Amino acid sequence: MIVLPTGSGKSAVIAWIIKKWKEDYPPFRCIVLAHRKELIEQNVEEFKAIYPGCGRIGVYSAALGRREFDSQILFAS
Repeated sequence: MIVLPTGSGKSAVIAWIIKKWKEDYPPFRCIVLAHRKELIEQNVEEFKAIYPGCGRIGVYSAALGRREFDSQILFAS
């Protein structure tokens, strides 16, 4: 669990950790949880910008109408 104040770079920390784990422990799958759909959308976009070669990203969220649980990296609520 990562808990940091607003605007302190949680997305960058998450991207760095996922990149490191993906390199060190293939095959790799992970889930990133957030409690609001806006945070999921924001995290996905920031993650793609920070780690463009990350592979397949999915979103599982009823609020967003998306159920893409067959990806390596899953953002969910």
